[in-house]
Amino acid sequence: MKSFPLVILSLLPFSSAVAQARAQAEQGQDFRSVQELVDAVDKAQNKLDDVRLMLEIVRQVPTEGGKTLKLRGNATIRVLKKGGSKFARMDLELKTPVGPIQLQSYQGPGGLWIHYAGELRGESWLHYSKELCDRLEKASKVLGSSGGLQQSGGSAPTSFLGGSLITSLSRSYDVSFGKPMAIDGVACYRLVFTLKKQSEVPLLMPRGRPTQVQLFIGQKDLLLRKRIELQGGKVYLEIKFLGIKVQAGLKKEDLILKAGRGAQFMDARKDRLSANMIQETLARLAEWEADQSQKEKEKEAAAASGRTGTGASKAADGDGKR
Repeated sequence: MKSFPLVILSLLPFSSAVAQARAQAEQGQDFRSVQELVDAVDKAQNKLDDVRLMLEIVRQVPTEGGKTLKLRGNATIRVLKKGGSKFARMDLELKTPVGPIQLQSYQGPGGLWIHYAGELRGESWLHYSKELCDRLEKASKVLGSSGGLQQSGGSAPTSFLGGSLITSLSRSYDVSFGKPMAIDGVACYRLVFTLKKQSEVPLLMPRGRPTQVQLFIGQKDLLLRKRIELQGGKVYLEIKFLGIKVQAGLKKEDLILKAGRGAQFMDARKDRLSANMIQETLARLAEWEADQSQKEKEKEAAAASGRTGTGASKAADGDGKR
């Protein structure tokens, strides 16, 4: 899944709205730990059922010649919860030195659908079944793949909603509170993520990641206002929160992604740029599951052996007393 559209998707942090928590957050909240902040954001997010988000993206891409290419883009993310199901849509337009790129994704009960159009790989229409999404999402969690910077099938529009962005980053970064800062006049908490040592980077973590990531979260509304990624002290990615509309009046039929005329969605496992990564990820997940199963068997055997040994010892003591 190293295909270009998924790389672009991995640049997007998806904010969470906190309509339900705003009343108690009017004066700001003091959190004793990052986990408390994650819990507060997630609690508020669970009440969000009809929202439209707007983001601005600026990425600096270093070249072999020592120059830097600048990519600019805007994204709109829409999330609707209805009838016990969740529907999400993302539309991204990115300007690059090789021409514009258009990326759309839709997630519903039946899985994930992606449309990509650009000079680098032409046009593609991909579908990830719900079962495949579930397996790739599990791999992302247990193998350490960070939804914040890499997406192993977790390229759904909701991958970075709420505290999941913080949680996913913390798998490969040490996280701490930084000095608070105002973003566009809004007082924000600052979370600083510092890349762990190479020896600690989990199985699916690629090398060459940003050395530091910073998230700025509004103290009153708990919205993600800004995200920056740094490499060697230089900012290479800046994603800015532009606005949000709660109770946006979304309709499910307007979110669904439909293939263009004469086109049809292809199973992502049959796409040459996605298949290899999918297979590799699923193979590693299978290895992990087999390893966990073996450890569980060994644990049960050890427990059974301990019980048997204890019983035998007590019997011997009783015989001795007799």
